[in-house]
Amino acid sequence: MLHHNGLLKEGYNCFREMVDKHLIKPKAEHHTCRVDLLGQAGLLQKAESLISSLPIKPDNVMWSAFLGACKLHGDVQMATRIAEHLCTSEPGSCSSNYMLLANSYTDISEWGEAEEIREVMEARGVEKAAGSSWVEIGSMHAFVPIR
Repeated sequence: MLHHNGLLKEGYNCFREMVDKHLIKPKAEHHTCRVDLLGQAGLLQKAESLISSLPIKPDNVMWSAFLGACKLHGDVQMATRIAEHLCTSEPGSCSSNYMLLANSYTDISEWGEAEEIREVMEARGVEKAAGSSWVEIGSMHAFVPIR
């Protein structure tokens, strides 16, 4: 884990240096990195406290990074709360958040709960977006599945 091999401390040192030495005002992306560092290290409560205490309004990228950390560490109660927040604040991008939540339940063998999330998606008309890949070789190329 990041926490154990010092990368969390190193990340925070970089952030402090950015702010204190280089006088760079942190943007949402910088705060998202801090949230992700804490979340990946399993410090979910600290990550959520950080989000709550930020001087900026947390964006959906930050919340999604936090949701991914909740899934990684099997905290489905927190993941459920975060997914609902995301789907309320940005209904158009719900599918990936619902799928992450459903997969969080399958990771801990809660098949009924995962199915319930998929039923909620269906009832709300939320469709799973098809995955795609991008590669740049001279110009951008997209690869999408054939339906």
